[in-house]
Amino acid sequence: LGSDSAVLLNRLGMTLYEMNNSNDAIKSYEKALLIDPLSPHVLNNLGNALYKIGHLDRAMSVLNKAISLDPRYSDAYNNMGSVLQDLGELDEAVMSLKTAISLRPDFSLAHTNLGSVYRDMRQLENSVASYNQAISLNPSLAEAHNSLGFVYLQLMDFKKGFDHYEWRWKSEKQAKLIGGELCTSKPRWEGQSHGRVLIWPEQGLGDEIMFSSIIEDVYKNSSDLLVQVDERLLPLFKRSFPTDVRFFSKEERILESDYDYQIPMGSLGMYFRPDLKSFATSAKGYLKADRELSKKLRSSLCIEDDEMLIGISWKSHSSVRGSNRKSLPLSQLMIALNAPKRRFINLQYGDVSSEIQQLSSDFGIEVLQVSEIDNKRDLEGLASLICACDKVVSTSNVTVHLAGSLGIETKVLLPFSWDWRWGSDQTDSYWYKSLKLYRQSEIGDWKEPLHKLRTDM
Repeated sequence: LGSDSAVLLNRLGMTLYEMNNSNDAIKSYEKALLIDPLSPHVLNNLGNALYKIGHLDRAMSVLNKAISLDPRYSDAYNNMGSVLQDLGELDEAVMSLKTAISLRPDFSLAHTNLGSVYRDMRQLENSVASYNQAISLNPSLAEAHNSLGFVYLQLMDFKKGFDHYEWRWKSEKQAKLIGGELCTSKPRWEGQSHGRVLIWPEQGLGDEIMFSSIIEDVYKNSSDLLVQVDERLLPLFKRSFPTDVRFFSKEERILESDYDYQIPMGSLGMYFRPDLKSFATSAKGYLKADRELSKKLRSSLCIEDDEMLIGISWKSHSSVRGSNRKSLPLSQLMIALNAPKRRFINLQYGDVSSEIQQLSSDFGIEVLQVSEIDNKRDLEGLASLICACDKVVSTSNVTVHLAGSLGIETKVLLPFSWDWRWGSDQTDSYWYKSLKLYRQSEIGDWKEPLHKLRTDM
């Protein structure tokens, strides 16, 4: 086999990568390297594919080799910047991306990636400048527009933020997270005060709960309102919103003859959340749990009158990049929270029984579980369980959105690089008035926010 075979294998790998088949792409690149082990282009492509599947250390090694073979290879520096960002080595990521830009000043994707690193560093002005530079070089670069929208929203410039947020449908990365657009011939709703309107879901469960805070606004501006949501939310939403709002599972097919206009849930902010004061009414809470079930649950837990029941959730299972940084060990959380006259109940979704048992064995701290409620699938039951609590303590996940929408006092632990919806540096939430925010001041260090939380409890 000669160099032509290596070229063909590299091209095959690139095709497989574009088809989202990273594992087979890696195999193809590795075969190419058996023929031509000193090809910086194949090494760069291999490093990028390894990064995509989360093999960060090996990706770094491969990209370093590519750069050693071609010290002026801007693509390799750009890809290395992304790997370093995911490794949490943000200063090094900036250096790598700046090197890529110095080698190719018109490298719009490297400017975009630099904006992303600056955002993780909470250098939001630098982030905005980098995204704008990328857009000036490539006005149709969706990744830059979409990411710039996130920064403007974090800065609470809602007009610019929601405008750029509309680019999410053209952003390859974001489109994979939010799902496909509705296939329909009906026009997009643009805030008209008449007509039958269909709101359809996008993104995750937490986003559906958060953006549902705008349902009442659309209801007042339509003659008939249809809303599709995750099936798990149907009982809760039907209880909470006007009885003539028609709710459907997102798996149900709705005939086009049933509505005049349609709009994705995440686009509602463009019309109803232009400034901070526009959040005020819904921020007080807008969902209603089954209060009788809440009373029954509280009674079954045998909580004494002088005891405080605290609901806890400590990790995120989101597939969004960096979501692992939201989580912390259960033991670290509970050592900070544990005190006399406090009882704790599990609100974490997923099977966490072994973690709870280990906590009891190692530290003698008990966390109650309600076996008849599946915290992931039974959101009606989870909402009632949350309302049975005196307080909730959680990292940024679905539990927080549910607790906030129910108006329950909630303490939220946020990582150093937090999501746009939690604003900039304030300790409160404009989406949910009942939340108080505790932010890391150093990457990965929960000690300071946990100390503040313990003081406030």
